Order: sequence, then C-alpha cells, then structure tokens
Amino acid sequence: MRQAPNATGPARQAPIPAPRRMRLETVSSGIVREPHRILIYGVGGVGKSTFLAEAPKPIFIDTQDGTSRLSVARFPRPTCWQDVLDAIEELTVGQHSFSTLAMDLLDDLEALIWAHICKRDGQDNIEGYGYGKGYKVALDEWRGLLARLERLRREKGMTIGFVAHSSIRPFKNPEGEDYDRYGLQIHEQAAGLLRGWCDTVLFARHETVLKTDPKKKRTRGISTGTRVIQTVETAAYYAKNRDNLPDTLSLEWQVFADAIEAGQPAPTEAILGELGDLVSRVSDAERAKAEKAIADATDAGDVARLTRILNTLRGRVQPSDESSTDDNNTQQENAQ
Repeated sequence: MRQAPNATGPARQAPIPAPRRMRLETVSSGIVREPHRILIYGVGGVGKSTFLAEAPKPIFIDTQDGTSRLSVARFPRPTCWQDVLDAIEELTVGQHSFSTLAMDLLDDLEALIWAHICKRDGQDNIEGYGYGKGYKVALDEWRGLLARLERLRREKGMTIGFVAHSSIRPFKNPEGEDYDRYGLQIHEQAAGLLRGWCDTVLFARHETVLKTDPKKKRTRGISTGTRVIQTVETAAYYAKNRDNLPDTLSLEWQVFADAIEAGQPAPTEAILGELGDLVSRVSDAERAKAEKAIADATDAGDVARLTRILNTLRGRVQPSDESSTDDNNTQQENAQ
C-alpha cells in the first residue's frame, strides 16, 4: 500500500530566477569605442594584405600564402575548416600580445566551409543539397564564425580584419534598370552577412583618370600609380563606414587610422561654441526649437546628437550670411 507523503517534510522551493540584464539601472549612453571590424576587398595585388599587415600587432590566418613576402606573424596555412576555428580559439583562450586578427582570404574560407559541410552531410558538392539550399547551410557556419570572432573581439580587444577578392556582378536595381558593380567574390548571401557584421567595408583599387581623345572619340582610363580605398558606396561598388571617413583615402593603415580619429566628434566645448554662434543667426522660431534640442542633448551628454544638430544648423545658415555681414561692415566703415 502506497504511503501518503510526509506532510511535515521540507517544502519544495521554487527555482530562483536569474537576474534580468535589461533593467533601467543597466542603461548606458554616449559613444562606445570598441575594436573595429573591417572588410577590405579589391582586385588581386592591389595591397589588401599589406594594408592589414600595417595594423597594430597583426596575426594572420593566411589561406593561400598571400603574406609570404610580408614580415608578419601567421598561423600555419589551414587545410580544413576546423583549423580556422582552432586558430581563433587559441587566440581567445591563450596568452598573447596580438591586437589584430587578419583573415586572408574570404574566398578560400568559403571553400573550406563548403568542403566541411559537404563531407559532414555526405554531399558531393554544394549544389548537392538542392537548388540554393547548400548556401543556406553554409550560412550557419559563417554565423558560427562571426560568433567566435565577436567573443575574441570582446574578450581580447582584438580588431578583426577580412580580406577578399572582388568580382564584377549584376546588381538588381529596385529603382530602375539593373547594372554591373564590384562585389565580394563569395556567394551573395554570405557577402551580405559579412558586410552587415563589419563596421567598415573598404573597396581597394588603383586610382585612374579618364582621358578623352577628341579625334578618335574614345575615352581611356589611365592609372596614376596611386592605390586608394573607397569608403562610401556608389553605383560602381559597395562600401561602408561608421566613422565619418572621407570618400577616398590612400591605401595605408596609418592614413586610415588618422582619418578615423579625425572623424570622431569634436570636444563638446567646441561644438557648443559653434552651436551658440549658429543659433544666434536663425529665425526666432528655429532658435527656440534648436535651443531646446541642444539643452536636451547637453543634459544627456550625447555628443553624437549635438553633432547632428550642428550639421543641421550648418545647412540652414548659408555661408553668404557671413560675407553679407562683412560687406555691410565694410560699407559702413567706408561711409564713415
């Protein structure tokens, strides 16, 4: 006969819930300076690997010996996808002084991923999964890679750099006719994932100038010998930057690093000084609105918002305002 449970026994305690992270006490504000996530792509031999070799204390995962003529630290050339993951894990848990991980080359990393999943899943090739399905399976490996790199970036404070070749591909334009543009030489789904994860996407190229021969009615592209990186997207190529970089920079790491520093918001005192001058030159209605916005941003310590307000006011206060004032002062002085 089953015995009744002991009424006097210890009561079962409810599990203690884990503390919530998303609380008002954990809210932060202001600019956060973190290690960069950079992707640089372009034609072969333009200097992409050299660019990352100039970054602070780099170490390379080099898939095709592209750094053999560069004096840099590198892991052994990976022969399988697990080699790549092992190298990242070694950097994450090991003690070292490296500051930048350069993964050179994305084209080959994609090939290692495809070989890995096909062997694991018993497929002859990436198309064996069925129409378009293999590329989606590969995306899971790319996502796993980015998760590992994000952990490395946060735990070790390392900058992450990717190198890729470019190729000319058709671009489906939702606003009009389609056209060709430069893109990454990997599958577009993987390219989109990587572009979204990176803070900066740079298109490296040889600078060219156009010369027209009126007699032959032909235009030729002539290289200037200068190698540059493009930081802003155009119809010809994809690019991206979150650091207010100039459209074109010399293909040199120090030039790039200096431009990042120059693109940061100015000290608050300087911003407030210029804002005060600009506010005094707008209409009464705009002045009241601007002053409230400036006060709110100042109280919050939001330099980025103050910078946006500054740029807006710069656009509304025409440069001619100053010249007109100077002309009036000059005329008054001459009249006296």
